[in-house]
Amino acid sequence: MMSSSSPPTPRTKALLFDIGGVVVLSPLAAITTYEQSLNLPAGYINSAIAAAAPNGAFQRLERGEMRLDDAFFEDFGRDVRNRGVWARMVARRKSEGQEAGDRGSRKEDFDEATQRIDAKALFWTMMRAARHPDPHVFPAVQALVALGRARSTAASPSAAERNDAFVVGALSNAVVFPEGVRDERGELFDAGVVLGRPESGATATATCSSGGGGASAAIPPLFDTFLHSAHLGLRKPDPRVYALALERLTLAARERGVVGADERLRPDEVLFLDDIGANLKVARECGLRTCKVEIGRTQEAVRVLEGAVGVERGALVGAGGGRGAKL
Repeated sequence: MMSSSSPPTPRTKALLFDIGGVVVLSPLAAITTYEQSLNLPAGYINSAIAAAAPNGAFQRLERGEMRLDDAFFEDFGRDVRNRGVWARMVARRKSEGQEAGDRGSRKEDFDEATQRIDAKALFWTMMRAARHPDPHVFPAVQALVALGRARSTAASPSAAERNDAFVVGALSNAVVFPEGVRDERGELFDAGVVLGRPESGATATATCSSGGGGASAAIPPLFDTFLHSAHLGLRKPDPRVYALALERLTLAARERGVVGADERLRPDEVLFLDDIGANLKVARECGLRTCKVEIGRTQEAVRVLEGAVGVERGALVGAGGGRGAKL
């Protein structure tokens, strides 16, 4: 008789982390504060950036198709002044009883509100907010990398039954910061963390739609493999970037003896963590297991990681956790 229970979850042989909003803090709170300072509808700016995809300024910057220069800020400024997005948000607010009459509906209302958006100030506000490690996930990643490598050291690559070793990778939508770049205040911008192998004369860090860059230690050496969108010319949620991530993780897994020299990782042996639903949706369609990381609740994702690699509760982080992060 067939069991009605769901099949067992495959053993996790690879963990794949988004950076901004997962390993380091998300700039979304800074965006919200910026919106409030200009009396913009909550969520308008992020919605406008997303609506410009796939060929908005931010998306092109993350694919390495634009430089971080005045041309970018001019295009970015146009993207965040999107009357269609504004009209939809005003209509929704009215349907929910948050607005009355014609307030916000007129073109002059849109023009008056959005002309106060300073594209440079907005961009650098997001970048400054995203230079700090997440207090739960960042130390958990450090512990996981050490654990995965310790387990692989004890693994026998030719054994029929392998142990519970795993590899740890990162997949980040990120931008390249030119060397010596200055923010809107004229201050030299310290990205905090170098994400990915920099091009000549440039440094790199994660960006806003994916979260943001920044922490006190170099991130790429921490991972067994690191995929940086601006260096690849591909960004999430393009299915091709998940296929490439699986290839890179497979190479790392072979090198560490997690799989045999002629074996490949299956997508369902990879757990991918991201804070953006659209990125996770396509990842699941590509066969990866996923975990949604909620802003302000990252300790819940750490609980999921503890279960995925088979360590006791609390092994990767102190007290906390709860509901919310789901495989």
